[in-house]
Amino acid sequence: MSPHQLQLNLQTPLEEEAPRRSIGRRLREEWPAWLALAVCVQVLALGLIPALAESARLSDEEETLYAREQSDLGRLEDLRVQLRAQNDPIYQEREKRLLRAPQSPLED
Repeated sequence: MSPHQLQLNLQTPLEEEAPRRSIGRRLREEWPAWLALAVCVQVLALGLIPALAESARLSDEEETLYAREQSDLGRLEDLRVQLRAQNDPIYQEREKRLLRAPQSPLED
C-alpha cells in the first residue's frame, strides 16, 4: 500500500451516518433511562420534599419542647426546695408558731 492510498483511506468516513430513528423507537430503546428518571422524580416528590418539611417542623417543635423542659426543671427545683423546707424540723416549728400567733398589725 502506498502512502497516497493510506491518505485517501483516512479521509473517507469510518461509518456512514445512522438513519434517523423514530421517536417511538428511541423511547423503546431508552426505557431504562426513563425508568431511572421516573424513580428519581418519585423519590424527590414523595420522599425528600416531605422529609425536609417534616425536619423543619420538628426543629420548631424542638425549640418549644426545650423551653418547656427548662421551665419544668425550674419548677422541679422549686418543689424540691419546698419539700426540704417542709421536712426541716425548725421550719415546721416556725410554721406552727406563725399559725398560733395572733395576727397583729405591723408597727412602724
